[in-house]
Amino acid sequence: MKEPYEEPDWVLEGFLLQEGVTAMYAEPGAGKSFMALQMCKSVIGGHPFFGKKPSRTGKAFYFALEDNKRRMHLRMQRQGWTPAEASKITFEFDLPALTKGGIDAVEEAIADVQPAALIVIDPFLIAVGPKIDVNRAEQAGELMNGLRSAVQKLGSAILIVHHSRKSSKNFPAGSLYDDAIGSRAVTAFVDVRVLIHNPPTALTAKIKVGGKDRPYEEIPAFLDEVDWNWKPAEDPLRSMIVDQLKESGSSSATSIARRSGKDRADITKELIQLLKEKKVTRQPAGREVLYELVQ
Repeated sequence: MKEPYEEPDWVLEGFLLQEGVTAMYAEPGAGKSFMALQMCKSVIGGHPFFGKKPSRTGKAFYFALEDNKRRMHLRMQRQGWTPAEASKITFEFDLPALTKGGIDAVEEAIADVQPAALIVIDPFLIAVGPKIDVNRAEQAGELMNGLRSAVQKLGSAILIVHHSRKSSKNFPAGSLYDDAIGSRAVTAFVDVRVLIHNPPTALTAKIKVGGKDRPYEEIPAFLDEVDWNWKPAEDPLRSMIVDQLKESGSSSATSIARRSGKDRADITKELIQLLKEKKVTRQPAGREVLYELVQ
């Protein structure tokens, strides 16, 4: 007899899993730390994050290993943290290497501020220390397993902030599975992967998210330099496709291209992405494929 499927316990739906590990990575200067701090604010204050309200609120513990108290407080001020919210986050600016007592140090530090709903380690490479080669699968896997065991003891979600590798001809930027520095074991052992992909030629970034308990999704987004929060960005092509499907009920890529004057290949690519996100369905109709919005 099959066991009934149990829905995962989310701290922040689609992004932070209770007793789970999320890895977020991007190039330097892409806004990773602002996003990590925004997630903390969401979990502490119950604020929506990309349209999702936290399922569990609580305290946060942030290991800011390449920053200082002044810089973190300035970021919080820019993001509009209230004094009540600020009282529920604890910062540490030093941590032993994870392989040299660092994981035990995390557990000991969190014990003083329980219940902590979210733990952030930023950046992951500094926390790893010099003795571990994250390009070696066995070493990276052992380290990630240690983090997973710790977070399961604590009952929290953990977010590791990581750097992405440099783009190359063989490894172009933008892959949710290959962009993180190091062996694939770094991302293989996590529950949720978040990639901030912000090519220099693009007007907006794409937040690529996927994991073991959530479908792959691409979210057009931008870092608002007024309040320094990440926000959804309007995707003109996607909006046009959705409007066309709302109007027609169902349509093919060819029909949408003909009515809109847009490139059929671009429309097909976006329809396939919507299909992956389970926002549309498709069915064959002769030589065409018809797409319809999920109600």
